Amino acid sequence: MQPIRGVMAPCITPFREDGEVDEDALASYLDFLADHVHGIVVCAIYGSGILMRPNQRQRVAERAVEIVGTRARVLVFAGAADTDTAMQLARHAEQIGADGVTCVAPFYYRQVDEALFRHFKALVDAVDLPVYAYDSPVYAGNQLSFALLEHLASAGLAGVVTGAASFGIEHLWECIRRLQSGRLQVLSMRDGIALPAMMMGAVGFDSGVANFFPELAVELYEAVTSGRYEAGTQLQKRILQFRDISHALGRNIPTLHALIGMRGFATGVPKRPFFPLSAKEVENLRTQLAPLGFPPEGPL
Repeated sequence: MQPIRGVMAPCITPFREDGEVDEDALASYLDFLADHVHGIVVCAIYGSGILMRPNQRQRVAERAVEIVGTRARVLVFAGAADTDTAMQLARHAEQIGADGVTCVAPFYYRQVDEALFRHFKALVDAVDLPVYAYDSPVYAGNQLSFALLEHLASAGLAGVVTGAASFGIEHLWECIRRLQSGRLQVLSMRDGIALPAMMMGAVGFDSGVANFFPELAVELYEAVTSGRYEAGTQLQKRILQFRDISHALGRNIPTLHALIGMRGFATGVPKRPFFPLSAKEVENLRTQLAPLGFPPEGPL
């Protein structure tokens, strides 16, 4: 299987008021993303997977594989607090034809490196798919050390998505320098540092902005990979403007629902305990984004 690279959209999951997945809204949204990004990560940080029942997560993964087809890579987030659930989700991803599995460290309880190694090694051994580790200690409560990642690379881990705000870009550089030389792919967890990350050697980046403005995220990726760094600098600045506005309310997932809605898609409601933005908050977003050319004009 070809390595994962490019712009990865950790997509939202639309829900109905009763808490079940809004499959119609999901289908039209995934169809749009599939034509605009290199990869889609379902049920990850913005997809509310941690809040969902395993059967809901599996259904979203099934629909994603069906809808996206070969237009983009589909990665399934298998993060869970326990190894058995993560393995169940990873095996299901393989059965339905997904292109890869992503997983955060088991969360809530503090774990020693040996426990973290056993967790990720179990996933690597359970499936014949590339497994990517998300290193997000702020959310998971457990950091993946360089020594652990080197050990996991030798055990078959395909890559790591890192660069959380709590680390700083120096940590991302160390990951690339120490881990990527033919053994482990490194992707940036933040589109806000996509430009320097790729200039240092990252093969792609997760992008929240790609959920509602994938054209911009891909334009940045293509500028950097073709050596047009001045254009890339300007595009990175635009990405940062959109990130700042989308994060300003401190309610990233409901804000993403609203922003995607501005592109003309039904987005249902966020999974509780999240709740939708008010009409006034949505209008304020529109006012802030209009000078930035959002939503973009022309056909989707």
